[in-house]
Amino acid sequence: MAYAHITEFDVGDDRSTSNYDAAGQRLYEQGQPDGAIHHSAGFDDNGVFRMYEVWESREHRERFVKDRLEPLLAEGPVDPTRTNPPDREYGYDLHALVQAG
Repeated sequence: MAYAHITEFDVGDDRSTSNYDAAGQRLYEQGQPDGAIHHSAGFDDNGVFRMYEVWESREHRERFVKDRLEPLLAEGPVDPTRTNPPDREYGYDLHALVQAG
């Protein structure tokens, strides 16, 4: 069954995405990770920057984090003034997944 993962940052009025954009570009250059189905990110009306991901399985995401994301983050952010960890991070197995095609 597919797995969804949510990562949230309480950023308030700060709409900077420099670190997210730089990390995203470096990840994009590596090609689509195995098991990735969907990734989206944006700000809600309450100043939360939220990333929503869907993976083929929890294990696919765990491999991505270990093999790609953690090494990339260890290189450091492009904007060292914005290095706060996520305020919330959680995932769950999806009961249903509909993909437009």
